[in-house]
Amino acid sequence: MDSSLKETSTRRGRDVSVDIIKGIAIVLVIYAHTWPFCKNFIRFFNLPIFMVTSGYCFKNRIGSWADWRRYMAGKLRTLFLPCALCNGIFTLLTGVFLRLGLYTGDPAFLTMTADWPVPQRLHTVQGIGDLLWKLVRVLLLTDTTQMGTGTWFLIMLFAASAFHGAFCCLTARLTPRRRQAAMTALFLLTAVLAQFSDPLFIGSSYAKCALYFYLTYLFGLLLREPFVRRLETPLLSCLSFAVLLVLARYYYIDVATGSVAGVLPYLAGVLCGWLLLKPAAGYLARQDCLSRIFCYLGRHTISVICLHILCFKPVTWLYIRACQLPKIYLASFHVDFDVSEPWKLLYLAAGVILPLLLAALWRCLRDRIRLLIGKAG
Repeated sequence: MDSSLKETSTRRGRDVSVDIIKGIAIVLVIYAHTWPFCKNFIRFFNLPIFMVTSGYCFKNRIGSWADWRRYMAGKLRTLFLPCALCNGIFTLLTGVFLRLGLYTGDPAFLTMTADWPVPQRLHTVQGIGDLLWKLVRVLLLTDTTQMGTGTWFLIMLFAASAFHGAFCCLTARLTPRRRQAAMTALFLLTAVLAQFSDPLFIGSSYAKCALYFYLTYLFGLLLREPFVRRLETPLLSCLSFAVLLVLARYYYIDVATGSVAGVLPYLAGVLCGWLLLKPAAGYLARQDCLSRIFCYLGRHTISVICLHILCFKPVTWLYIRACQLPKIYLASFHVDFDVSEPWKLLYLAAGVILPLLLAALWRCLRDRIRLLIGKAG
């Protein structure tokens, strides 16, 4: 990275270009849930890029198990707690919506099959015990809610952070050369397991996803190397775009369902996605207004990941009212039915803007409550 780019991409010790990359990526995640055009092209890097940035920004300050416990306490607060809180609310809301008849007039177990793009399962929550058990299953990735399907990614990131933190603790006493050799061996082992994950984890898409995402996490550590940074040029960015077009034509990637064509095309797509976005982020970092917008998005991606499915619901409600559709369409996970471009744009705006507004409202309420508690104390 040249000095001029470094000056514009780093503020207060934080790499602004990484925030911008995350901001671009979260918009692409919402786009992939609303627009089918170029979806396979985007899937090569839109979610994996978050694992890349996590590995890229990882600072190894874990030299003992006490350090690991402190590290994991922070991850519990920033990753697992938001996931658990949101899914608890989503599970409760699913039951409330069923009770009120917002999804269907018959609030019983319902399975939509052949006449629905994606099978939908709704459960009427009977009591606190059922709610807690469903929440446990959601956090163990054996169940889902109608409004929190994106939160599985936070669990994957939490697991990757925990495992890599433990690895750093185990290798802390090694010399730098041996530690690098151990990291290389771990990367190769993870790549081999990911390549053969289909026969190893039959029917377990999240296990395959975890392997590929941890491999991507390790790949992010590699991208910090100076020889990779020299590749972050506009020319290679254009070449990466062309390579992604070819990959998207011949390979299919959907990490969320464990559908990955193989390790080599997957890593090639992730690398090209990084080389495509990194120079673009460096350019945007020098544009004051755009830089602020995408940095803000990048620093609040968890809010968007957790809340965007919920924020699709008001648009779906408007759509079924305007088109006189059955209200069961409100139970759709994403946008699993054909809508015109203006509606897709409305979904995209709602999925990005409404979560940010809800998160800002929550922070205002939290700060006000803390202020009141402080005055009372």
